[in-house]
Amino acid sequence: MKKGFKLLSVAIVFALVLSMMSGVFAAVTLPGEDDDLSGQLVILHTNDSHGRIKEDGTSMGMSAVKYLANRYENAGASVLILDAGDTLHGLPIVTASRGESAVNVMNAVGYSAMAPGNHDFNYGYEHILELEEEMNFPVLAANVTYEADGSLVFGDHIVITCGEYTIGVFGMATPETVTKTNPNNVVGLDFNEDNLAGIAQAQCDELKELGCDIIICLAHLGDDVSSTPYRSTDVLEQVTDIDLWIDGHSHSVLNDDGEAHLVNGTLVASTGEYTKNIGVVTYDGAEFDAGLVHYADLCNTYEQDGEIITEFYGYDPEITALVQNYYDEMMEFYSEVVGHTDVLLNGTREFVRTQETNLGDLAADAILAAAPNADFALTNGGGIRANIEIGDITRYDLFTVFPFGNMVATVELTGAQIVYILEAATHACPGIDGAFPQVSGITFEIHTYIEYEGEYANPTNPGSRIQNVCINGEPIDLDATYVMATNDFLAAGGDTYAILAENFENSGILIGINLEDALINYIQNIDDNCAGYAEPAGRIVIVDEAPVEPTPAPAPGTGAADIIGFGIVAIICGGFVVFFRRKSYINK
Repeated sequence: MKKGFKLLSVAIVFALVLSMMSGVFAAVTLPGEDDDLSGQLVILHTNDSHGRIKEDGTSMGMSAVKYLANRYENAGASVLILDAGDTLHGLPIVTASRGESAVNVMNAVGYSAMAPGNHDFNYGYEHILELEEEMNFPVLAANVTYEADGSLVFGDHIVITCGEYTIGVFGMATPETVTKTNPNNVVGLDFNEDNLAGIAQAQCDELKELGCDIIICLAHLGDDVSSTPYRSTDVLEQVTDIDLWIDGHSHSVLNDDGEAHLVNGTLVASTGEYTKNIGVVTYDGAEFDAGLVHYADLCNTYEQDGEIITEFYGYDPEITALVQNYYDEMMEFYSEVVGHTDVLLNGTREFVRTQETNLGDLAADAILAAAPNADFALTNGGGIRANIEIGDITRYDLFTVFPFGNMVATVELTGAQIVYILEAATHACPGIDGAFPQVSGITFEIHTYIEYEGEYANPTNPGSRIQNVCINGEPIDLDATYVMATNDFLAAGGDTYAILAENFENSGILIGINLEDALINYIQNIDDNCAGYAEPAGRIVIVDEAPVEPTPAPAPGTGAADIIGFGIVAIICGGFVVFFRRKSYINK
């Protein structure tokens, strides 16, 4: 089934401006009015939009997908639209309706299938099944079954006739879902993590028997090292016959660097995140071309009264109106101003998942304030999803930062268990991982020059990388019991915090406040407009080099050189004594 591959030609398009020059570099050459793409297949794909269904100056939204589909169809191409997951949850525009708004927009755009991302399970897997009843397309995950009887939870594959091509599409969902959504959301499900490659190969064999010309895997696995051995690359190294693998989960940007991204002969495509890019794969019956359409590619730029104006034109009027209606409904509630900040509060993914940030400090402080009986607080960096910009803070801002509806919880831990979870949560540091802790009331060092020992959430030598832990300024007592405030996702054993689940069962308390309201209450009690959070507080120190041990000075007079030197000095001094005594005798 393998076809020849070449990357879409990189066209350099210069936008004409009024009295100024501005260059736009497009990875995909879009068809013009006179182009004829009859007989060609165009696959548009998205992944990890996390609720970005609306154009916002950075994200193109779903309207742009429909715009591109219309443009290719008008040129005579057959168009297939696919999504690789993490779509039904994220920004308030989709979470406020528990994903229903996203489904209705995807229906209107004309999606043909999606794979469930780990965050699509945030409402519970039963709710995905409810939403699927409203979808004009299936949710596909060949590796997700019920533990009780091994039957499929979702569909495994579909066969689509698109133009003159018969296409088989099967789906896969990451086994990391069991820790990267609240574990309670997937109770009773099996992600068959030990047989991903076997399941994928079986799907290929079945789709070949059904006469498919093209086999596509629509997957939410990703290629992050931290996801080993469940990465797309781990599966593809063992599987043949997949022509195109459309991936999500790791937010990777592929096929945008001048070369086709191939793994074991299979073309792998991924757009990054947040509909900043839309993937375009074309097939002419012999070769696949892959590329990305960027936000800037669908903009006109010109000068007006000395000012540079950028206008986004890549939208479909019907989809735009539908999205705007959902946005207006949502903003009736979320536009309320609940606070103000004079400093940028850093919630950027690359920072909150690798180091302490000021927003991480603020969030942990708010959680601790909501649980006054706790000794310290910890929340995962992966649960912080956006910055809070300087200015008024609205409910929308806070719901954007904490979109998961998590609740504040407390759980009892021994000092030794605290060191254990810190060691596990920072296993990837200085690399990116959503488990990275943002904390309040506790300080510690991460010695990243020491290699992490153990598996993903099971360190075999806790306290090797994590050192000098103090709680409220006092060195941690490994035998003492402490109360930790956190969110219910971690309390249920999410991310690397599996040890918390059993402890929560025995000692946990669910505080009746969600993170959004905890932030609101805390911010409204700050009288300096967050100025005290201008910089991180220094609660987490990352030590990336081993300390240099000073060379001890030798004891005086013990070395051979010291003895020889002493002898030389003694001889010289003795000579001077003899000389001066002789001189004194002569002068007499």
